[in-house]
Amino acid sequence: MKRIITLFTVLFLITNLWAQSPEMISYQAVIRNSSNQLVANTTISMRINILHGTSIGASVYTETQTPITNANGLVTIKIGTGITSDNFSDINWADGPYFIKTETDPTGGTNYTISGTSQLLSVPYALHSKTADAVLGLNDTLANKAVLLTGDQIIAGNKTFTGSVHTNYIEVNSFGSGNRYAFIDFHGDDTYTDYSLRLIRYNTGANANSLLEHRGTGVMSIQASDSGSIRLATKGINRMSIDANGNILVNEQMRNYKTLRVYDPSNKTLFFRQDGTNSYISNKQDFLASGTPKNGWLHINGEGGIVLRVGSEGVAGTTVISIDTLKNINMQNNPVINVKTPVNANDAVNKAYVDSKVGPHYLGEEYLGGIIFYLYTDDTGVQKGLIVSKTQSTGTWSGSTIVNANRTEDGAYNTNLMPAGSTAKTWVTGLGAGWYIPSIDELSLLWHNRFHVNKTARAISSTLLSTTAYYWSSTEYDATIAFSFYFFSGGTAYNTNKTNDYFVRAIRAF
Repeated sequence: MKRIITLFTVLFLITNLWAQSPEMISYQAVIRNSSNQLVANTTISMRINILHGTSIGASVYTETQTPITNANGLVTIKIGTGITSDNFSDINWADGPYFIKTETDPTGGTNYTISGTSQLLSVPYALHSKTADAVLGLNDTLANKAVLLTGDQIIAGNKTFTGSVHTNYIEVNSFGSGNRYAFIDFHGDDTYTDYSLRLIRYNTGANANSLLEHRGTGVMSIQASDSGSIRLATKGINRMSIDANGNILVNEQMRNYKTLRVYDPSNKTLFFRQDGTNSYISNKQDFLASGTPKNGWLHINGEGGIVLRVGSEGVAGTTVISIDTLKNINMQNNPVINVKTPVNANDAVNKAYVDSKVGPHYLGEEYLGGIIFYLYTDDTGVQKGLIVSKTQSTGTWSGSTIVNANRTEDGAYNTNLMPAGSTAKTWVTGLGAGWYIPSIDELSLLWHNRFHVNKTARAISSTLLSTTAYYWSSTEYDATIAFSFYFFSGGTAYNTNKTNDYFVRAIRAF
């Protein structure tokens, strides 16, 4: 059986730390079968290719693995540790782009029916740096470096260093021709010279690249010690910064408070604000002004619950819905309880509000002397519907002249035009004001919703809609024929002589 696999994340974790541990790329996926069920605790097989240049480029590395999924269908592998005849360390990461192609057989065989290819959008830095080491000669001893600042040195090119510069040192290096490489290493001591903070510059012109790299297992910190900010910029424009108060700014759009603000020039802004035990989410640019939230926002208080508010500029806002710590729901500052059967004034307000939005009625409900079989909402947002009577009778349409009761959707209009001699009409009008014989379209709706009607009718011991009978509609065909509806053969309309004695069931609208 064919399987499908849904990839949810790919984590590229480079564990090569300058020849201190194996080279590998960690890869995770969730495996599902054709029924979208997780393939859990199962041995599968995977074939991995690293492609060069394009998504259909030549493979520079191929391996196979047979991992086991966990209870959640998650499989984790380390690319570079599988069965292969290639050498993972031979990949020249600087000569990108590269793509990872995965092929999977969820049954554990070699029928790799599912494949996917994705680009490595950023070079794995540790692997790339190892390649750069080989190109640049960074594995040379300190004595072979182009510039080494330590002790007394005289460097060609009018660069003179005398005396003791510092017990620690800076290396400045440049190699190659054409696309040249330059780097500066900042070392902490002479013993572990491969561990440093490295600034690398490679290639020239518009395609030049720069890399600031922390080499080692310790913590790399970027710190603004006094009241300064830390900023990231492209094209000379500040894109993200962290100010002295700990606020994170995206596109420099934030005034105060610990807030993450995502902003674009069209004034569409999303705020995430944290202030003590209070958290706020809003999409208004002027959400913050002197510390007062404005317009619409969601307020989450770890000690007080959740509040959804709306408001206008210059006002604090009106609570629409809130949930307190006891899980009580309040709507428009009124508790939302007993909205189906109000027991106090607040309940009545809530019921009126809910009914105006979603309506109080449901299919199969007993209402106005009958059973609701059809519901809809009109253009004003008010719920409307059709009700069928709890009982039925038989009778004739009657008459031999056209009375123009020809509407397919309006049974009330047709019933009013039917002749007085119609026994079907006589029985329906005897039920009281508002009842009428359904049009052919209304009968079709009744047949399609027979489930709801008969379920309620059986529960309250009323007359069930027939499964084999013909029912009269109020829609006229010509002088001697009107439409009936056969409830047996899939619900079908027929042209029937007006003198036939058929079942009749009344309906009414609300």
